[in-house]
Amino acid sequence: MGRRSWSTTFRAEPNRKNTMTLTNFLFAILLLMRIVIAVLLTITSLRQESRPVLWFAGVFYISIIISLFGIGINIPPLYNVLFQYLAQVCLVMFLQNTFYTGKDRLIPSLFMGMSLLAFVLGVFFALNNTRFMISVEASSLLPITIAALLNWGWYAAAAWNEYKATADDRGVQDWVKSRYKLMTAYSLLFLIPTALAPFASRIPLVVFLLTFVVLVLQYLVWGMPEPLRRWLNRNPKSGETA
Repeated sequence: MGRRSWSTTFRAEPNRKNTMTLTNFLFAILLLMRIVIAVLLTITSLRQESRPVLWFAGVFYISIIISLFGIGINIPPLYNVLFQYLAQVCLVMFLQNTFYTGKDRLIPSLFMGMSLLAFVLGVFFALNNTRFMISVEASSLLPITIAALLNWGWYAAAAWNEYKATADDRGVQDWVKSRYKLMTAYSLLFLIPTALAPFASRIPLVVFLLTFVVLVLQYLVWGMPEPLRRWLNRNPKSGETA
């Protein structure tokens, strides 16, 4: 009996190691993609002197740090909660300065307050080793994950409202309108891997594929290749001669 158990354990160990290697490889690909987009956003913000874009770059730089946690760097749950919260602060500031310039700041303030509340709850759960039928780390990330879902949902709604406001405006180029559609798409799609983030180690392929698509869409928005921009702007009524 003991011999059989040893044999089973011996065979299972390489499978577990292979799974961890695959997971690390997938997360490393996402890490590299985030680095590329972060640098691209930084260059764009410096060229255009755009503070909102720099805030969004901050989301990616913090995501890069968080990604390191997914490829084998173990840190206490408290620090993970902190970095997740900082990413949400950057996201809210980006949305506020992009879609609410000169408008009432009540909605951005509500989302910022909600993110702060989620951070406080996450810290409380982490310090008290709270478990909700899941690991302590996943439990401590639960409040900030809910806040992230709401923030990215807000991003999708804000981008879509901006698209509707410019859809019939011939003074706004078609490629700009398409960017709002892409923003809406990647924000909505990112809700799924965000919700699954605390359990990413168990379903790495699903999280990887969804996040990969999101990052590709984000690259197309913030580093749109010239041929694609010209194709989107092919309609003469857009006000630009291709």
